[in-house]
Amino acid sequence: MPSERLPLYLFVGFGLFSLFYQTIGRNLWVQVGYGYTLQPLSDFPYTCRRLNDPSFEACEDMWLSEGTRQLFLSCSDSVARKEWLPNLGRLNATGRSRKDKLVVLDIDKPAGNSFAHRTLATPNYPGLNGDGLLSLIAITGLENNAVPGGAIDLYLNNQLPTVDPSTGHPVDNTQTGANATIEVFRITNPQTATAATHITTYHDPHIATPNRVAPMANGAFYLTNDHGTNRVGLWHTLSPIIKTGDVSYCPAPSAAGVSNGACKRVEKGLAMPNGLWMGRQDGLLYVPSTASGRINVYRPSASGDGEVNLIEEIRVGVPLDNISEDAEGVFWVAGIPKLLDAMPVFDDPLRTEGVPTSIFRISKRNEKGRTGYVILKALEDGKGEVLPLVTTVVHDVKTGRLFVGSVVKDFIAVCERK
Repeated sequence: MPSERLPLYLFVGFGLFSLFYQTIGRNLWVQVGYGYTLQPLSDFPYTCRRLNDPSFEACEDMWLSEGTRQLFLSCSDSVARKEWLPNLGRLNATGRSRKDKLVVLDIDKPAGNSFAHRTLATPNYPGLNGDGLLSLIAITGLENNAVPGGAIDLYLNNQLPTVDPSTGHPVDNTQTGANATIEVFRITNPQTATAATHITTYHDPHIATPNRVAPMANGAFYLTNDHGTNRVGLWHTLSPIIKTGDVSYCPAPSAAGVSNGACKRVEKGLAMPNGLWMGRQDGLLYVPSTASGRINVYRPSASGDGEVNLIEEIRVGVPLDNISEDAEGVFWVAGIPKLLDAMPVFDDPLRTEGVPTSIFRISKRNEKGRTGYVILKALEDGKGEVLPLVTTVVHDVKTGRLFVGSVVKDFIAVCERK
């Protein structure tokens, strides 16, 4: 009898293995870098150098204003990332950074080994209990030509500690999670501005574990929640495996201002979606995934209700972080090919040498009436000697330079073609 039932056991076992591979195993191979060949920096036509300056610390994300030729950075405190980084479940509020800041690089104004730069004051932003402090991760911007003289609107992913409303003191954030908001600042006369004016705060149940915002000209925006609505606990830890990440949509504020509860989830079941991007030339939404190594491409509904339809899946095969688009419509995305090896460095953020970095160039092609994408490994530091644990990359078409930043490192870097 047992021998007669063996084929059934094999069939069931194969089915369970297939289910495991499709839901968990395939992503796990991506995260450990199974079968992926690392290359040294010398294999690529770039020369990279670090820009060491106290202003360039833990700059997780960057956004390039093509109109003003300025690079905007969201920066923090490398050592403090060990204590306070809600996206990775680090929720010791007493150890959070006290020096997060907005930094502006004038990329056409070299200054020694670096570039002219300044820090923007945020004088009308209240912070927590009036301290005026930000807790920054990602940054995105929009050129706002509706403002006389021109302006730039910056959308910031801000994650302050949750506090007791009766006392104003932080509660146990390991139980509550961070108080995540999207903050909008406006910079007028951006070429010479030394301050950014706080415009509004978005606070909503669907802004739960925000990674980055993709704003639109009408004031609405999309965002990724990299762990969905799971702010803390076991489900937060398991989120990249069980795919609880999402894309949410927040409509433009009404004349009465931003109302809580206006945002909604428009896509779910994602494996740690990261820094998304709204295509400037094609109007499509690009959502990279850290856990799956893919970029989902969505077409927003023509009705303007924020709903999206998945139209393409770009399989890069390496855990991905933030994606950006250059002036020619080419996409650039930072990869962490040995993701599981990178996790321990958050216990000692300044010792990340040895964590490899990959940078991919993704361009569109049209063949026989169908759009596809060409993936090119543009740069890789397989030993993590010069560019360890890069989380964002921006390409400047005019000079061919690549600017890169890291969520933990105490420098940014620039790579120029040889």
